[in-house]
Amino acid sequence: MKTETVYLPGSLVARGTEIHGTARPGWREKGMLSPRYLVARVLQVVGGREQSEETARLFAAAPDLLEALEGFLSWSIENEERPNYATKVQKPVIVEKVRAAIAKARGVANI
Repeated sequence: MKTETVYLPGSLVARGTEIHGTARPGWREKGMLSPRYLVARVLQVVGGREQSEETARLFAAAPDLLEALEGFLSWSIENEERPNYATKVQKPVIVEKVRAAIAKARGVANI
């Protein structure tokens, strides 16, 4: 029996070694105290603060990476039979989502 996975509402943002959530509309109705909230803190790892911050960025980018990869997989399956349409119209949009998610994980503006 497959169960539905429920993620935190909103997006995640890395601030140093902390991961903060940014609530979506309706956050007050869900009993949240603030539109921003601490989700997790990466403890100092062997590689020092820099490696801890990189780990926090990767953690915060995980939902974006998952969404981009699920979108890519769905797109590639749906458009196997229509390469011209897929290549001209949808591929650039999906590739941009994948690039943005990777950039977020790396902590850079663009890749």
